[in-house]
Amino acid sequence: GTKQKEYTLRICHSYSIKLHVAMFQYVYTCLNIVFKSRCLFKNVITVFLLKIKH
Repeated sequence: GTKQKEYTLRICHSYSIKLHVAMFQYVYTCLNIVFKSRCLFKNVITVFLLKIKH
């Protein structure tokens, strides 16, 4: 019984680590995309404003 419980806990633990890593990668990717699109957005606005001024 104890061995089975330890084994199950170990599986759960490694699964939760994998889940955390996956979530971290997902969040990181999302932030990366948001950051890049924000930069892109700023560039578009800057170009737009420059065009208006000229």
